[in-house]
Amino acid sequence: MAPSISVLKNLSHYQKVQLRQYFTLSQPFGPRSSEDIGEDDLVQSLIFNTRNSVWKSYQGDPKFIVGRRGSGKTTIVSRTELRGRFKYLNFAEMSVLAEKVDQALFSKNQLKMGLTERCAKYWDFVLNIQLMIEVVRSNPSASLSRITSFLESLEGSPLDNNSYLKKAFKATNSVELNNSIGFLLTSIRSFLDAIAHGYHDALSDLDFFLKESNQRSVVVLDNLEEYDLTDYRTEQILKGLLKCAGSFGNSYRQIRVCIPAEHYFEVKAISSNVTKDFGNAIILHWSPLELMRIAAWRYLVFLSCHNHMQRLNRFDTVDLSKRADVKFVLSDFLPITTKNTMKKDENSLVYIFRHTQLLPRQLIMTLNSIFKSSNGETFNYDASVLGGIKQIEGDICGDIFNAFQTKYPFCADLCDRVVENLPRFFDSRELRQVFEQFGTVALSNHPDIDYHRFRQILSEIGAIGKVKGTYKLYKDADFEYGLSGRLSFSPKDEICLHPAFSGTFETAHNSKSKKIVSPHHKFINLDKYVDRTLEL
Repeated sequence: MAPSISVLKNLSHYQKVQLRQYFTLSQPFGPRSSEDIGEDDLVQSLIFNTRNSVWKSYQGDPKFIVGRRGSGKTTIVSRTELRGRFKYLNFAEMSVLAEKVDQALFSKNQLKMGLTERCAKYWDFVLNIQLMIEVVRSNPSASLSRITSFLESLEGSPLDNNSYLKKAFKATNSVELNNSIGFLLTSIRSFLDAIAHGYHDALSDLDFFLKESNQRSVVVLDNLEEYDLTDYRTEQILKGLLKCAGSFGNSYRQIRVCIPAEHYFEVKAISSNVTKDFGNAIILHWSPLELMRIAAWRYLVFLSCHNHMQRLNRFDTVDLSKRADVKFVLSDFLPITTKNTMKKDENSLVYIFRHTQLLPRQLIMTLNSIFKSSNGETFNYDASVLGGIKQIEGDICGDIFNAFQTKYPFCADLCDRVVENLPRFFDSRELRQVFEQFGTVALSNHPDIDYHRFRQILSEIGAIGKVKGTYKLYKDADFEYGLSGRLSFSPKDEICLHPAFSGTFETAHNSKSKKIVSPHHKFINLDKYVDRTLEL
């Protein structure tokens, strides 16, 4: 279902009831992430909008999609079928495949080649098995005898209705399919045995079938953030995956790997050949205008499913590709200005954006906090922007801390001790003093973290940024989450706190200032494409 005003006006009663499960009076802008929607095709297809340069970047078929939690990685790859080019989509279970690769890689019966090369071969093997099963189960009448014979040989026992391969062929959803494939892979006695049973012939036939039928397949891997990158075996498994993905398949047999930006630099360090492995990658950065489109569209969805047709009719001719039309929709519920905590008038959009890290999830969280119904009966058009943001700041920071939990489990305590003792604007000398007096206490169990690493951690999570310019009311600042690489600091740089952090850990020390931090203020009026080239 292609999103349009016409579609919204013609939703059936059943569809509106279905949408109201997600677009409620307590969250009028809908769920904050695709995981909250699950496999509800109606909702997924209706709220996903391709009018953004993030989706345009994805049209280049990147093998790696790098983005922070809440940037839309899972949503983007889950809508791969919208490309219209892929007949077979396989959302592989990363944990199942990684376990099998681990067993093969560190078994006694190994191929005589380098560890990374061997691991890449194992990954190539298990990923291609995924695609073979998907193609065979989708084409029961096709002549794919060598592929079928190879898959049957993996079972190691006569096929019957209880065999894992049969269950995989009959699976009705991704959970059943991945469970069956997992058991099937576990039953493989050794990688070498599988090769001997005709793997390369089967793969050749798979490529021939895809090319002759002009059909494309893609396997998607997500959830890399769950792995401990300091563990030796995990490091080797991921190094092999990177090498495999960098050269995987062809135009008919593709791969997508989602990498959490919170762990990108560690994953990059693992790579045996960064330029080759990450040569085809994008990083998900959103401009304020693109986020405004998300907000405008979701408001229209709310109006439709709650039968506010008179208001919806105002937007019959709206074109959300135009900034003026986006602002017209937003003006229906958002006041032009908001009095900030300093009692000064600010543009409401600027005020909202500067309290986020330009992530769709955070914007939706913020809008739901501001406009949730005060009486449980209707949309809260009299909402307080200031009050809603004050309520959600802590949750936004908490969401950031959770994203870095496996990497920096101490970051919440570190910010609690450090941020409240920093002014809104400061220099390296002041930051070092706070580190020595308060930071070292929070890092007492991590004596290897010195001042330089401490500053880098605060920069990575987006707690501190670097001032780049000054306006009448604001100071524009760069934050690492909006860049394609590291944010560097010199001793002469002016450093600042992100508004969400200074608000969450507010004290008299960090709330007094004549100027206001506006992260990436230069993006506010940006209409053009945002650079999403990954820094290698």
